[in-house]
Amino acid sequence: MPSSIEEEIGGFTLSIDIAIILYGIVTAQAYFYWWASQEDSSLLRSMVVSVWCIETAHTLFCIYMSYYYTIIKFGNFEGIAQTTWTAGATLFSEITATCCLGLSGFLDVLIAFSQIYFLWTSRSGHQATDNLVQTLMAYIINTGALSMCVSMTIIATFWIPALKSSLLFGGLGEIQSKRARFS
Repeated sequence: MPSSIEEEIGGFTLSIDIAIILYGIVTAQAYFYWWASQEDSSLLRSMVVSVWCIETAHTLFCIYMSYYYTIIKFGNFEGIAQTTWTAGATLFSEITATCCLGLSGFLDVLIAFSQIYFLWTSRSGHQATDNLVQTLMAYIINTGALSMCVSMTIIATFWIPALKSSLLFGGLGEIQSKRARFS
């Protein structure tokens, strides 16, 4: 058991705060899409609104979870060990989460390699175009690698015994779920 409350929920609380900031970015994207894409079909616009509503519910769960652990159960190690219903709603189970994160990391690599392959095979031989293709490939590698590293970090913070008692993996999982909206 960690020696202090800070070690137990510090990383978790910071991660939830970052996830809430990312929610603000998603909200801004949805807002700008709504006003800039009046010509899109009703179905597509409804899907964007639906995703935003689900994202809003997820963020409210995260806010309650943070409130529960930092205010309601403040300083109470036994209370922090209890899982609030919103934590269960955002992260179904440890096995499911591990499988999903492993698959997420694998898919990030697969998508990155397929994008790089198609960009590489579509080079034209013109210097300006090939420079743009190289820039896009570097961007794809960097974002895919970052996403995969976050997924693997979440798995590591969950399964490593020294970190398992901390709630850091839960907060990182919330960040990862927000990051998926930007892909």
